[in-house]
Order: sequence, then structure tokens, then C-alpha cells
Amino acid sequence: MYNIIDYGAVGDGVTINTQAIQRAIDECSNAGGGRVIVPAGTFVSGTIWLKNDVELHLESPKSILLGSSNFADYNTVDAYPQNWKSINEQTNGGHFILAVEVKNVSITGFGIIDGNGDAFMNGTRPTDNETYCFWPHGFFVIADPVNTRPAQMIAMVESQNILISGVTLRNSTYWTLFLHGCDTVRVHQLRIENHPWLLNGDGIDIDCTSNITVSDCIIHTGDDALTLRADNAKLKNKEKCTENVVVTNCILRSGGANAIRIGVGDGFIKNAVFSNLILTQSVGGIHIQSKYSNNGLPTGTHISNVRFSNISGPDLRVPLFFNSGFNTAAYMKNISICDSNFDLEHTCGIIGNGIGEVSGIVWRNLTFNVINRLPGIDSHEIDCCRYGTHSPCLDTVFMFTNTEIELDNIKLTFTPEARAAWKNDMIFGENVKLTQKD
Repeated sequence: MYNIIDYGAVGDGVTINTQAIQRAIDECSNAGGGRVIVPAGTFVSGTIWLKNDVELHLESPKSILLGSSNFADYNTVDAYPQNWKSINEQTNGGHFILAVEVKNVSITGFGIIDGNGDAFMNGTRPTDNETYCFWPHGFFVIADPVNTRPAQMIAMVESQNILISGVTLRNSTYWTLFLHGCDTVRVHQLRIENHPWLLNGDGIDIDCTSNITVSDCIIHTGDDALTLRADNAKLKNKEKCTENVVVTNCILRSGGANAIRIGVGDGFIKNAVFSNLILTQSVGGIHIQSKYSNNGLPTGTHISNVRFSNISGPDLRVPLFFNSGFNTAAYMKNISICDSNFDLEHTCGIIGNGIGEVSGIVWRNLTFNVINRLPGIDSHEIDCCRYGTHSPCLDTVFMFTNTEIELDNIKLTFTPEARAAWKNDMIFGENVKLTQKD
């Protein structure tokens, strides 16, 4: 075992310990691997690079790794070839913990990894009533508009045999845990705690990663709590896709976006199973979209063989929304949601664009508790090729266009106020092939 204190680390919440922690990790890896211990204390650090065969172990609930507030303590955007920065989302490509092209790495224990996100933000936070809304009302003013903010707090890139278990990740500057181009990953008993008003404060982003299980996690975020993506543009291995994913026994909450988002990128997402989940206090429950951005290109994410079962969705605005997105020929097929119940306040459904195939969709044994209707438009006339993430609430509870779908035992309950607010329960637009069993 390699205790970071033995390498000069000081847990006083002030001393910068980047070099001491890195020396412990490097020596552990060079000796054939083992456990690097973070004992009780608050250890401030810049970028930490995990190396082959190293387990970073936070020994105690009082073991805290705290991100430095100094930009100079983080890696630059050119530190590795798969990295990038985002002008639109105001990130500079820095990270707190990095694992790039390594194998057999772990982050375990009982402690806390704190991204120190508050140090990079300035502005007026929304009130409690504004926090849970269609999108946080404008909080997020970068304290330093030149350097903006560090990017993903933990980024694991084209690495293999990863375990993340037991720790708490909190106060991220941006996405919290990013798995990009990895293989064979286990995320277990992880807790993520981000501000509910943090734009781009995702929980777990699974991107072109295969053979991954996520279990027994509690994730509270401001943006998407858990995502499956397919963006391989920056990867060395352009054949990577997101496949063979299991997510089970988790509680997911997003203050301003979706509990689960599937889509983004121009690759493939396939073979995913979600079960025994609670999605709560989120704008969106499950959002599946092939083409997220309107960049004029006919690309998008091909999504297939995805199953959801035993999902509880209390206090959601838009529990289920599938849409092809902007002018894409990418397909969505063989997607089922069964044995679940949701609250609802906004139009749900499936909006195919008539270009990409949307088929093999099954909704079975679902109950929707319609508790309200959010402000919107008294129409259901839409441009299917341009129907994006942020859409108006239509005059119908469910809208289906350009899709093949089986509806089996779908139940709606209404409060008196909600019953009076909706003109239609269900509208079938153009090119719908429907199998209805109840």
C-alpha cells in the first residue's frame, strides 16, 4: 500500500498536493500495481493521472480529494489527443482525475471527491421555485471568462477494466464521470451530488463504452443524470460504440434536464437494459433522440435493442419522449418500456421525422398519472424534422408520428384540473403503424 502522506501530502485543505499524490500513483504502478491510500483529511490537488494497475482508495468518510481553484494546476487541452474544450459550454479541457489508455484502474472507498465547482462560478442562483424548471433560469456565470471552467471532473478515456465503487462525487464543474471509449467497466454504489441548477452538470456520461454495469447508485444533478452517447470523433479507435450496458437499482434526479438521455453523436448505441430505477424530480424521465443538434448534417445516433422495466417516475414533467431529431436518417428500433408508472405534466410520445426508421417500439403495462398541464400551444401541428429537445407542450397528452409502435395496457389517470386542461389524450399523426392491445 502507498499512503499519500508518506509522499508529502498534507490534508489541511490548503496545501496543493498534486505532485505528492502523483508520485504515490507512479511508484505504485511502476512496482506492478496496488492500492494508493487517501487517509482522513482534505487534500487539495490539481490533475491526477491514474496509471496501470492502481487502485485509488479513499480510506475514510473523512477522506476528501478537493479540486484546486487554480487553473494552472490542471492539465491543458493538448495533454492527450482525445481531449477537447468547448466554447459553447465554457470548458477549457482540464480535468481533476484522468485515466487515459490505461488498464486495471479503480477508484474505491468511503470518501469524497469534490470538484470545487463553486470556485469557478459566479452569479445569482435561482430561487427554490425556479430550480426545478424546464431549464435552470440562467445561473451559471463563469467567474473567469478567459479560462472558463475545467471540463469533466473524472475522465476515463480508451481504458480497460475499470472499477468505481463506494465513493461520493460532488460539486463538479461540468460532467461528473465521463467514460469515453472504454471497455469492461463496473460502477457500483456511487453517489453523485451536484447543484440542481448547474448547467451541463451531468452525472455519468457513457460514451462509446462497452460492457458496463451501473448499479446501486444515487445521482442528483442539474443536467442529465445518466447518458448513453455515441461520439467517437475524438477517439483513436473509430470503431467504438456504446454497447452491452446494464443499469439497475439506481435513483436518478435531474434538476433541469433528464434522468436518462440516450443519443448524441454519430455512432451506434445498442444492447442496453435499464431496470428497477426511480426517476424523480426531473424535467425529463427517459429521453431518446437520434440527432441532438441542428448542424445541417444528415448524421445521428443509431439506437437499437434497448429495454426498460420496472421504472418508477414520480414528480416528472416529461416522462417519455422519443424523437428522431433534426433531419437525420439514423434509426431507433427495438426499444421497449414495460411495467412502469410515471407522473406527467407535458406532452409525451414518439416523434419520428419520416426519414430515419423508428420501429419495434413497445410500451406495455404503463400507468401515467396526469397531474397538470404545463403552458404550451393549443395545437399538435409540428415540424417533425425539426422537433428538438426543447419543445412546446402540445394540446395532447401523447403524440405519435412516423413510427411503428405496440401499445399494450396503457392507463391514464387525471386530476380534475388536468382533465380540463388537455384537449386530447392521444393523437396519431402521419405514418403510424399501430398495434394496440388494450
